[in-house]
Amino acid sequence: MQSLLFLYGSETGAAEDIAGCLWKEARLLNVPARLYGLDEYDIEVLPAECVVVFVVATTGQGEIPPNMRKAWSTLLRKSLGPDWMQNVRFAVLGLGDSSYQKFNFASKKVYRRLLQLGGKCLLDIGLADDQHELGIDGTFIPWKKDFWEKVRSTHFNCLSSYEPGDVLMVQPFNLFESVQIALEALKYPEDLLDRTLRLTLASISTDSIEKAKLLEFISPEGLDDFLDYTTRSRRTTAEVLRDFPKTSMAIPPERLFDLFTTIRPRAFSIASAPSPDVIQILVVKVEYRSRMSDVRRGLCSSFLSNIIPGDKIFVKIRSGTFKFPKADVPVICVGPGTGVAPFRSYFTWRNRCKSAANSMLFFGCRGKELDFYFENEWNNLSATQLVTAFSRDTVGQKVYVQHLMLKHADDVWNIIGEQNGFVFIAGSAGDMPREVGAALDKIAAERGWTKDSFLLKMETSGRVQYETWS
Repeated sequence: MQSLLFLYGSETGAAEDIAGCLWKEARLLNVPARLYGLDEYDIEVLPAECVVVFVVATTGQGEIPPNMRKAWSTLLRKSLGPDWMQNVRFAVLGLGDSSYQKFNFASKKVYRRLLQLGGKCLLDIGLADDQHELGIDGTFIPWKKDFWEKVRSTHFNCLSSYEPGDVLMVQPFNLFESVQIALEALKYPEDLLDRTLRLTLASISTDSIEKAKLLEFISPEGLDDFLDYTTRSRRTTAEVLRDFPKTSMAIPPERLFDLFTTIRPRAFSIASAPSPDVIQILVVKVEYRSRMSDVRRGLCSSFLSNIIPGDKIFVKIRSGTFKFPKADVPVICVGPGTGVAPFRSYFTWRNRCKSAANSMLFFGCRGKELDFYFENEWNNLSATQLVTAFSRDTVGQKVYVQHLMLKHADDVWNIIGEQNGFVFIAGSAGDMPREVGAALDKIAAERGWTKDSFLLKMETSGRVQYETWS
């Protein structure tokens, strides 16, 4: 989805403040957003937007505010047809005073004109009134709640078109217990809400013992101790605050968001074939014990495992690194563990095509009864040979996908050497991608290619593609 666009027409600054409030809320919700005065924005490109919010004050006797008169003149052009904004969803919030005869006249004019130009109204126009007992908040607060509800559904609808290989970005929230630890350490009420952190805590600290330890962590001599304390033991920020209680209590509330970085969205390969209604991902819940013997849980996997039907989460789609060919081009896909997710998307889509070429899928996991993902689906795919490696089900040396590629060397070469097929490799960025590459190189070498030359040729031409993560 393109970012939300907030445009305001203001004279006294009230509309600018309201639009700015919405823009800040979008940022807190990790929704991309932009903010402009109407005459600062190039209104000619308005048809390219997805969702636009107009916050318009009425001045004088129903007049358009000064900082949007140029944009308003453009919108009134007769050359603009009734389909000019056909792909744009919009919302209008008017600010006015009902003691004036032409109450919210400017926002009503904008609303009607946007409809004439083919815009799709996201929700009813909001007409805020200074005379309300709560002032403009009497309308703005409920209108805003309705607006964000509509944006969430529109956000998904704008993103529902995706291709095999695309990635779903999921925005998780902090686990409840982590928030509780932080709040207790900070001594804040519950309704309040790297090196930079170390340095800032050290500068804030007034306790000599805690300050000395923090300064030691910053020093080159203290780096190893710091790594032991944080990275190697997987300490969370909340636990750091708990371990330095006097320093934590000294942090001013206004410094909190300078200290702590925002939670970044997590990327998951989409595991479902393109659909306007469904997006599926494959997630393994992360849970282990740290060196301190504390239970550690993956933030995003725990977040997703705790949601229930009806909950709303923030997601967006972005293009993945894989560029799959048409269905009539043969491919070899290598996806141990959750690396199989993008291939489920691709092969399910490919199965709908009548001219799908013969292809191979190498899947590996610990055991057939442990983590053989989508086991019941693979046999329903046409023109796809499934080869599985269950490392813990074998006696003696463990068998991995690269071993089975060598065992099926003739089939592999038929696809990559005889038919100019593609190879896609997805999974953990450990030994697997390198070992799979070595297997391909060995297969080619046994057929006359010099070492590394065939694999290099395929990588250069884009016929070998990787999507790995640590």
